[in-house]
Amino acid sequence: YAQWTIKSVTCTAGYYLGKGALSCTQCECGHYCSGGTFNYNASSVQGRTACGAGTYNSGTGASAASACKTTDPGHYAVAGSCNQKEVDEGCYGGAGSKGACPNSCPSPYSSSVAGSDAVNDCYLTTTAGNYVKETGKGQVPCAAGGYCLGGTKVYHSSGVGDTTGGRTVCECGT
Repeated sequence: YAQWTIKSVTCTAGYYLGKGALSCTQCECGHYCSGGTFNYNASSVQGRTACGAGTYNSGTGASAASACKTTDPGHYAVAGSCNQKEVDEGCYGGAGSKGACPNSCPSPYSSSVAGSDAVNDCYLTTTAGNYVKETGKGQVPCAAGGYCLGGTKVYHSSGVGDTTGGRTVCECGT
């Protein structure tokens, strides 16, 4: 006949039972561990939960989901993250973003710095002989006899002649 013994292990809050382990391990960053009594299991981790996407936990030994912090605007975190990261260039994202590019900057304002948190951070760089006539629109050629040197950053939120925050739309000179 066969005899089976099931080993149970009790882990306190902030600890979990690892795959095939007979003793508890402190909860790693990016997770929380509520503790409990677990049966030995060679194939799975018990009592450890990853912080959800859009949240992160940089500490160890967390015992509750409240240890997972929502990412700041312009940052993101995938599930199980220890730290938040800046959203990619050409993208923007609000608090709780779940991926590297939660929102792409709209064409033709397809540039932004890493860590941008709003569409108003998206910009285009004018090319020689062109300017932006309407807020949120693309470039148009200068009229005959006019000129634009190009190289001006025009933000999605800028209006013609708007100099708020140092954001100026290039007007063609004569």
